[in-house]
Amino acid sequence: YAQVFNYGRIASGGLELVANLIRKYTPTVVCFQEAREAGKGDVQGNLEQLERMLSPQLSYQGFYGGAYGEECRALQLQNTIVNRSSPEKIVTSDGIPIGIAYPLGTPDSWVASVHLRYSNLPVRMQQVEGLLRWADSKREPILLAGDFNTQIPWASVEKQQGAYRTLQLLQETGFQD
Repeated sequence: YAQVFNYGRIASGGLELVANLIRKYTPTVVCFQEAREAGKGDVQGNLEQLERMLSPQLSYQGFYGGAYGEECRALQLQNTIVNRSSPEKIVTSDGIPIGIAYPLGTPDSWVASVHLRYSNLPVRMQQVEGLLRWADSKREPILLAGDFNTQIPWASVEKQQGAYRTLQLLQETGFQD
């Protein structure tokens, strides 16, 4: 884990830092949250630039989508596992995107990247319900990554309870930490 983006802004040397980490560890899947340059909303451009920085040593393909307000989610997958499928958006019952998922294999499994709200607990529960509804529609295993906003010891009791309830719901439906 490395914080290279900060509230929608790329940290100093952010893309270079990400590229160096990917070169060092060669992960199969990289999940991003708030992965855009402030004020530009160009997550696709950031992914394309990152892909250029990685080639020819490593070959990755980026997928983006699932925005809530200013937050953008993205997946970067090694080309060896990309099956030319289309990514799916994970949405609330109101149709608001909260994440992005991509089938691995035919599909044999899914990788999903979400970002749950911290500040608005009713919206957060709608997001969790949308995530669980999406997950329930799949028969294959799901690798779920993202920012769940659950490590908040400094938060109010109400927000700590919301975080605890989120983790509890995910565990009750079969997700494992």
